[in-house]
Amino acid sequence: MSKSSQLKRLGLFGGSFDPIHQGHLQIAFQALREFDLDAVHFITARANPHKITPLQEDLFAQKTFKKLAADSKTKLLSAEQRHELVKAAIAAEPRFFASDIELKRSAPSYSSDTIAEYQSAYPSAKLFWILGEDAYDSLATWHAKEKFSEIELIVCPRAKVENETQIERENQTVLSQGDAVLEQKKEISRRIHKFLSQDKVHFLNSTLIPISSSSIRNLLLAPPDNLEDKLKELVPAVIKSQLHEYYS
Repeated sequence: MSKSSQLKRLGLFGGSFDPIHQGHLQIAFQALREFDLDAVHFITARANPHKITPLQEDLFAQKTFKKLAADSKTKLLSAEQRHELVKAAIAAEPRFFASDIELKRSAPSYSSDTIAEYQSAYPSAKLFWILGEDAYDSLATWHAKEKFSEIELIVCPRAKVENETQIERENQTVLSQGDAVLEQKKEISRRIHKFLSQDKVHFLNSTLIPISSSSIRNLLLAPPDNLEDKLKELVPAVIKSQLHEYYS
């Protein structure tokens, strides 16, 4: 884990990143801007999506990985490959760091353990856990959920997307969230997550059109004639050669 006494406001962005894509980067940049973060650490999940193990600590993760494992058309990358892609994708941004903290830890590995390690490594920093609204909605089912009450949460609101064509067409678009919509989400949050201090729960003021990691994998496994044009919109250019290598 990279240490710096200069970090006062640190974002922690965990995920499978299978693969990392422009949507992930947009969320991180948006969090940097809105919450004046000094850095964002991308924490690659060590869990193997092919099977459910104690590493899948919450119902949201279990449902996600079960769906992936059931998809016979999907090729899933190892944790090491996913981490290498993250490192390459964020290398040009000095405020981003690829953390392998979850890859080094012995099983079982929980997000609460990750929070504890960061609290120890950065005792003077205010920590912000970055997650999507779907994951946030399931937070009450996570192991040692009370640990999240010790830090700040940044929630990226879900977008209403009708189909994947819309995702591909508008994946670079940032949609502004109206004040009324955000207030409604906060009220729902107060009712569902009573174990959290709601003054530590923050919603991004804009929602990013989601990019489907599974659609990227499917493009690479069954490449269309315009594959390169599609990838240009979906993933950082610096990882395209690695993606071709991993999915060849």
